Amino acid sequence: MKKKRIILVVALAAVLVALLVAMFFMIYARVDGTFVKRDSAAFRWRSESLSQPEDLLQLKKLKTLDMRSARLTADEYEQLKALLPGVAIEWLVPVDGQFYPEDSQSICVSALTQEDIRALQYLPQLSTVDATACADYDTLLALQAERPDLAIHYQLTLGGQSLPETATIVSLVAPTTAELAKMLHALPKLEQVTITGCADPLGVKALADSYPNCRFTYDIPLGGQTFSSDDTQLTV
Repeated sequence: MKKKRIILVVALAAVLVALLVAMFFMIYARVDGTFVKRDSAAFRWRSESLSQPEDLLQLKKLKTLDMRSARLTADEYEQLKALLPGVAIEWLVPVDGQFYPEDSQSICVSALTQEDIRALQYLPQLSTVDATACADYDTLLALQAERPDLAIHYQLTLGGQSLPETATIVSLVAPTTAELAKMLHALPKLEQVTITGCADPLGVKALADSYPNCRFTYDIPLGGQTFSSDDTQLTV
């Protein structure tokens, strides 16, 4: 009889535990390694990676999701938006290895991939890009053409000078034709270029013809003498 009582007590205890566990999981859900009430309107994701995001579907009344602790890619963010329509998702936007709040007005980059450029659309208040450490002028110029609303600051180092993207007048000593071509491409606002010690006047003349909106002044060696491209009369 005593043995039967023990078995009955153990069975009742097991049933009670099962009921308590069932009641617990009716109230709580396991999300991101922690237990959270299923009727929670807000949740903060604490892990750096996005693992099992479908667990969030257990939070039926979720309205706000804080993902700022996670290092989301743009694709992962889009995945969450599709998974949780109607939920406001706070996150940090990845650009050039850094993570920026969505309300950032300025960012600093040293390089830009196409994925980085695509991520800029998630920064609606962005107005300034500091790219002074970036030497990919083709990408910067393409971005400026695509996003004229942005002030993109960069600089070109040539002949010991740091030339900003806003440069209009430049004086150079003995630059190569390749250096000149690179400068003219990277600094579209140039209006006047003065060159001393010109080693390739024909090459400079060809570049000048390609950039009619920029005035060039350069040396021309002739008959043992040096003349300026501005000279209208020569005495040899």
